[in-house]
Parts: sequence; C-alpha cells; structure tokens
Amino acid sequence: MRYKTNGQLFSFFSILPHIILIAMIIGGYYYLSLNSLFPTWIDYIYNGGKILIAFLIILASARSALMPVITLISGLLILFTIQMYNITLVSSVDGSELVILSFVGLIITMLVKW
Repeated sequence: MRYKTNGQLFSFFSILPHIILIAMIIGGYYYLSLNSLFPTWIDYIYNGGKILIAFLIILASARSALMPVITLISGLLILFTIQMYNITLVSSVDGSELVILSFVGLIITMLVKW
C-alpha cells in the first residue's frame, strides 16, 4: 500500500519514519541510562541524541507541517507539567528547546512547501 504525500501540507505518513527513529533514540538512551551502561559516556550520548532528534525534526519539518505542530505541543506539555504538577520527566531546558525547534521547523516548512 503506497501513500502519495508529495503535495500535502499535514501528511502523517511522510513523517512516520522520523517519528519511529526519534522513539528508537529516546528508548535507546533510557535503556542505557536505566541499566547503567556506559556511565561515564551517558552525558555525551544524551547530547548526541538531542542533536540527532533535532536533525530528524528539521528533516521531518521539510516534509510536513505536522511535525512542528507535534513538537510544539510536546514542548508546551513538558513545560506545563513541570510548572503545574512538578513532574520532571525531562528538564525545562529540553521543553524550551522543543518549542524553539518547532518555530524553526515551521519556518522550514513555509520555505519548502510555499
């Protein structure tokens, strides 16, 4: 089954491989962190994962405008849960980076699609 998503602005199937890769990077980091594998390198792995995730978000933003919307919602949700419920799954810096990255992604989507 093949989906044509070349001209669609809010296409989900064109960003699905990027979402799967982002989930694999996050899952791999948390697996390494919880099992205490490479404890001296975990900060470098974390920063490298953040760079890869930002690159994948920018690539997915060039394909669909749905990725910056998902990134904005997740960044605002992170900041909301930290502020209201004091639940810190990730830091507030990561949430604000996601919000900034969503605006960069929207600019890239506008440049590519329009």
